[in-house]
Amino acid sequence: EEIAKMEGTSMVQGNYHVIVMNSPEQRVFCIRRTINISQTHSLFTELEETVKQLGLKRSGAMQQMYLGEEFSYDSMEVEAQMEVLGGAPGIRVIPAGTYAAVTHTGPYETIKYAYDAINCWLQEHPEYRVCGAPIERYLKDENMVDNAEDLETGILFPVALLQEKQ
Repeated sequence: EEIAKMEGTSMVQGNYHVIVMNSPEQRVFCIRRTINISQTHSLFTELEETVKQLGLKRSGAMQQMYLGEEFSYDSMEVEAQMEVLGGAPGIRVIPAGTYAAVTHTGPYETIKYAYDAINCWLQEHPEYRVCGAPIERYLKDENMVDNAEDLETGILFPVALLQEKQ
């Protein structure tokens, strides 16, 4: 039983290829809330409706930024974000940055394996430290695919390379 579990996790990590990438500056409209995980979908519905009401144009990905210190399914401080064109209160610029990133393909229910893969990678690469809020970027979201198996989500942790000791 234990061996099977261990093999399961290493197999899962094998499916994920963690990369260090540069993400360009993003202009996003955002709604910040403290929610439980079951409210995620309605938060993004609200985001889409608000963007429409404000006459903004979606210009890129929708994503969720996790702002709390501690992650909790019951009470998480998040920002639902959509890349947009146009001007309105609630728009902010996320500066370009360096991220440790991995792409999760498939249903959101199994996304935790992608987080496990990044956490393992971070432990194996102590020269990098996390320096900001992680982002879930919905590369192919429910509006784009018919089947949950085809969903694509990028998990991005902002990282900084620690200075080498002289």
